[in-house]
Amino acid sequence: MVATKATFQGAQVENFSRNLEFFILTTAIDITDNGGDTSTPKKLGQAQNLNKFLQTIMLRCNPAIISIAITTSAAAPTYSGSGGSAQAIFGSGHSGTQSYWTMKFCIDYPGAFSHASTGAVKLTNVTQAEADAVYHIATDLSGIAINIGLDEAGSYPDWATNKSISTTQTGSAVHRNTFISKTDIL
Repeated sequence: MVATKATFQGAQVENFSRNLEFFILTTAIDITDNGGDTSTPKKLGQAQNLNKFLQTIMLRCNPAIISIAITTSAAAPTYSGSGGSAQAIFGSGHSGTQSYWTMKFCIDYPGAFSHASTGAVKLTNVTQAEADAVYHIATDLSGIAINIGLDEAGSYPDWATNKSISTTQTGSAVHRNTFISKTDIL
């Protein structure tokens, strides 16, 4: 039997010795990963939006695994969590079918985003512990300017006046466009 060996060209493989924490970030903001292609204004705007999210995550730790998926022409996603029935994660200004992006990542610095007993603003079906687990990343992202006019399609009519990230913990009930949750595994 011949052993199969994986080879990486020019890449270093990193081993993690700490506990990993896993997060899912869902947003109505176009963060399409074009692999660094910024050849058109649209692709440049997408890359800038993605970089804003990544750089904000990296303020407190380094993400280890990142995947980004787009869902198009779908109903706005909901979240049940351990707090009860499903509730829309975007503000009431987002309705009908739309595109949204899901970024899954893990970090090797447990507790980097959490803060105990914040009393953070949260969705009614999100427990206080779930809100506290993402408190710092949610507040770090809140208010960062974004590029619009990309593929953030949907029936949200107010992108022109609300050109910033609005998270669950800090966003208004109408304009909220980003939701972050801690999960057990990706």
